[in-house]
Amino acid sequence: MAKKKPAPHHAVKLDKLVDEKLFAKLSAAGIERVGQVRKLTDAELKAVKGVGAKAIGDIRAAVS
Repeated sequence: MAKKKPAPHHAVKLDKLVDEKLFAKLSAAGIERVGQVRKLTDAELKAVKGVGAKAIGDIRAAVS
């Protein structure tokens, strides 16, 4: 039986889950942890410079 990958904890840094460029954009906006992303709406994420619909999908997939 394959082991399940544990779900990211709210304190896990996003640099472990998303690519460097995306993390840099989020970090510049003060968003560095899974818990912060989970509290934000898609509209709030889209307001971050350089973050579009595709990036939001990637972020949501990484923190789910």
